[in-house]
Amino acid sequence: WNEQGSEAELLDGRATRTFRFSDGPGGQKTYTHAYPSREDCRRCHTEVEGYVLGVNAAQLNKSVDRASVQVNQLEWLSQSGMFDRELESHSEAVHPDPEDPRLNLTHRVRGYLDANCAHCHQPGGTGRGVMDLRPEVPLEETNVLNELPRFGEMDVSGARVVAPGEPESSVLYLRMTHTGDRRMPQLASSVVDSNAAKLLRNWILSLGQRGLVSDGGSFELKRNFPNPFNTSTTLVFDVLESQNLGLRIYNPIGQQIRLLVQS
Repeated sequence: WNEQGSEAELLDGRATRTFRFSDGPGGQKTYTHAYPSREDCRRCHTEVEGYVLGVNAAQLNKSVDRASVQVNQLEWLSQSGMFDRELESHSEAVHPDPEDPRLNLTHRVRGYLDANCAHCHQPGGTGRGVMDLRPEVPLEETNVLNELPRFGEMDVSGARVVAPGEPESSVLYLRMTHTGDRRMPQLASSVVDSNAAKLLRNWILSLGQRGLVSDGGSFELKRNFPNPFNTSTTLVFDVLESQNLGLRIYNPIGQQIRLLVQS
């Protein structure tokens, strides 16, 4: 786009542009944005993914504000005549908000990986290796858990693609937080998404915890971490269906010492 924001040019090849912006009182930062070439774009916008990445049901299926009224975005687009056919059922196709702590941790991570990685890392995609990060694929079949990395260990001996409980030995996490030429994604990304990195790190930590699962499978309480001799600890639990929930801490003789959650 030009400086006025009134006209955009289709580039013949790669280009960069440096922006300067305020970073708090008296502070300034610079950021160099890389514009990919058309060939770069084709590395992700592939036939197997339908060429279009972000505009899909799972990412658009959410509540939005229209004229001070909350409506489903897909239904609103359909009623606005944006589709050339009747909208099919979309209740199952949805990516959870990755930053909403009330939602299932695994579902949030799988949605994030689908939006940012799966367009290349799936059968027929351009991603190297055999990872399949599509959310509908069972986790055990994604070829990430305890899998040996095929394109380098990121200088960590014994690393795995995902080492349950060990984010610093998980290449998926290390590449995401890297800022050099081994970073993923390689294109159009030069700044670490700290919120997403924290999300992925917590998920990998949770994979190494043996938790308490209810007989009916409606909740799971994982082991706290770090444990046990620290000034603070984190408790992770998943609620798989709506229910009354109470989370309490008891001492060794059965006396309740803290009520953490009651809802």
